[in-house]
Amino acid sequence: MIERRHYVRLYLPLRLEYKLLRIKGLKKDTLIYNIGAGGICMYAPENFKDKEELSLDIFLPDGLGNLCAQAEVVWTKTIDDKPLVGLKFTNLSSFDRSRIISFVNLEKQKEEAFVLKNTNQIVFFKETELKDKTEIMNLLLSNINRIEQDLRFIDKNIDLPDTGRIDILCLDSYGALVIVEISTEENENILVMALKHYDWILRHIEILNKIYRVGINQNLKPRLILIAPHFSEAFKRLIGSVAPIINIMILEYNCIESHENRGLFLKKVAKLAKDGTFLKDFTPHDKEEPSTEKPELL
Repeated sequence: MIERRHYVRLYLPLRLEYKLLRIKGLKKDTLIYNIGAGGICMYAPENFKDKEELSLDIFLPDGLGNLCAQAEVVWTKTIDDKPLVGLKFTNLSSFDRSRIISFVNLEKQKEEAFVLKNTNQIVFFKETELKDKTEIMNLLLSNINRIEQDLRFIDKNIDLPDTGRIDILCLDSYGALVIVEISTEENENILVMALKHYDWILRHIEILNKIYRVGINQNLKPRLILIAPHFSEAFKRLIGSVAPIINIMILEYNCIESHENRGLFLKKVAKLAKDGTFLKDFTPHDKEEPSTEKPELL
């Protein structure tokens, strides 16, 4: 049976007391598996009939009190050897429904929630700290087109004479080289290093085209993408001054993890330059600039 939900579900174990309406008896204790304004899923300590009606007392945390509702059984199933039952609210005051919505939204702000594609499940990723540059690079490389659509990986950890190491070198959809620089902390020196790499690449495009043979468009200047956990407002203003000359984009990342996955949440914080991008009079009229306005989960 497919359940079409109109409200976001929060996966959080909450104390619950329930009682079957068709029989007299004491209330029984269990835990909620997930909750939303339309209903709950709870751990089932007994067997329930389809459309069985129950009265519920739901205990919210942090002194938010409890709320009362009536619900009916929509489905029963077992997930990871745990018997679960899905309940739809049949009698819930508009005030208590609003309380649930507010509670769910507040909890989501504490732990960023991302909906997995092709599922109805909300998976929670707790923000965590990641200082391993190699791991960050691997996460980016495994989802390189999330940085920008149609971005193609060329090489990584490229040692340049007297100018340090390029973290990642890519090719965009127009054939322009893209230099990706990564920092694990707020560090304005990332721009100085990137500009040195930009200058070296600009002077050696023809050689790189022969080495990599990936169809580099030598009419186009290289581009820069800088990635770090945070950029100061002063740094963003500096990027704004550089952008008319060099096509540059900066992305801030948060490292997030669930019980089984780890990823990066990217947010673009500076616009792409519109001027000074091309070495020659070359304007691609037949392609649209890929949009990266929305944050992406890698």
